[in-house]
Amino acid sequence: MARPGQNLHVKFFVLVALYLIIMAVEAQLITSLEEVLAYKIMVQWVAFTRAWNDACKASSATLNVAGGKTFLVNNLYFQGPCQPGFTFQVDGTIDPPENPSSWKRTWNY
Repeated sequence: MARPGQNLHVKFFVLVALYLIIMAVEAQLITSLEEVLAYKIMVQWVAFTRAWNDACKASSATLNVAGGKTFLVNNLYFQGPCQPGFTFQVDGTIDPPENPSSWKRTWNY
């Protein structure tokens, strides 16, 4: 029987290993939100932001919002500039929360 917290350590190790493998790919990086979210360690907006930041820094990267999937996100700020050749491909759906009162209160400049 696994000790309490052992599964979390294994999942964290797998996530770090996956992150290092993705960062090692130089030529063509394709970051899929579906792959990042499969580990269910982070909430969707954190995964979305991390995937954007990683893909934005890589040369010739594509960030793909998977088709047939719906991603629930809160306030997101996509920041650049990104490397030349960066592609943001939306095949799925990006939805805000249904109730505006649950949105974080921020000022947009």
